[in-house]
Amino acid sequence: MIYKNFILIFLVSLFSSFIYCQEWESVSSFSDDILIHHAIGFSFNEKGYIVTGSDTTVASKKFFMYDSYTDTWTQKEDFPGEQRSYAIGDFYEGKQYIGFGVNFESTTNDSFLNDLWSYDPVNDSWEELAECPCSGRMHPSFNALDGKIYVGLGNVNTGDTDDFWAYDIETNSWSQKADFIGGERHHPYHFTLGESVYVGLGHNHQMHDVKKDWFRYDAQSDTWTQLDDLPAEGRVAGTQLHHEGYGYALSGQGEDLTGGFHHPMESGEFWKYDPQTDTWEELTPHPGKSRFAPASFIIDDYAYIISGLFLGDEQSHVMRVKLEDVSINTEEIVALDFKVFPSPASNYINISIGNRLVSASNNIEIRRIDSKSISIYKVNSESSIDISDLANGVYNLSVVIDGKVYNKIFTKVTQY
Repeated sequence: MIYKNFILIFLVSLFSSFIYCQEWESVSSFSDDILIHHAIGFSFNEKGYIVTGSDTTVASKKFFMYDSYTDTWTQKEDFPGEQRSYAIGDFYEGKQYIGFGVNFESTTNDSFLNDLWSYDPVNDSWEELAECPCSGRMHPSFNALDGKIYVGLGNVNTGDTDDFWAYDIETNSWSQKADFIGGERHHPYHFTLGESVYVGLGHNHQMHDVKKDWFRYDAQSDTWTQLDDLPAEGRVAGTQLHHEGYGYALSGQGEDLTGGFHHPMESGEFWKYDPQTDTWEELTPHPGKSRFAPASFIIDDYAYIISGLFLGDEQSHVMRVKLEDVSINTEEIVALDFKVFPSPASNYINISIGNRLVSASNNIEIRRIDSKSISIYKVNSESSIDISDLANGVYNLSVVIDGKVYNKIFTKVTQY
């Protein structure tokens, strides 16, 4: 009996370890001889992308795409703006927004950039948007929320700053918001969760201080709230992700400022943030010491870390780990990430959940708000819905996903 109990306990322990243990694995690299740091990473429809960054010591315009099905990288046409490193970006309603950074090869006295661009992965096209009236800067925070891009902090040509700005996607215009209350800093960690922007950690160069504090920005009231600190050493120059209601802070450099510059941590620490409880949970770190300024993205619940500067043969340029099962309610997740865009729209709309377009053959019901009549639509091969036959007005879109009904309002207008 004792022997049988021992075997049962061993099997339960082994099975539990299998369920909860995360293991990092190497995947294909885009090039063994290119070490890019401070690149921008994002994903869309099972593909990952990295763009700009530093190719050794030179600012880059290079643009790569990763196919998760074939585990291969393809070099795309260069980013059309100025070459740059220390830039930043975020994905919102089918487009990646990027900007700012510094051009090491600039012929002007001020190489700090304040421009903004969007990339449409469906059409493989770039668009230059309105420049920020703020100072050009490198490695600021950058978050998309409710039709706006919020940008702040970072290095300007006089040092670190704490100002905060909002870009309105619909009007292609900028406005200044309440300053960040945590003090001047650069290269913070940051992500959007629910209806709030979260910013913190980072480095104040003038004060020689690597931060561990954490803050929430409420866009409706234009106010900041300080939250609980990260329960670990301060860090800077890492990468951040957000997925299914949680935020993630990955790798970076720590509080050791020997020689006036921050240095790697002993491990590539990986932390998960729960905004519902304002708590952090430590996850399995990537192999080796931490990385300086890597890129990252998420595909199919895998978090990828790409390049950066790192030490040790136990690492490869690109690694990934399967994220833990989330405990947040699935219906809440879908409702949070369920979007219909563009709105207003003229000829077509797209439906997305997170960074994926909905392309299944679900029946999609569209009803004008002031009418009981319902029209049935299907997503076409281009992952869009043709609404050119609809009259101008406000409509409710309804779709059933995994047995749950989700609704979203959009506006149909004449071509604009």
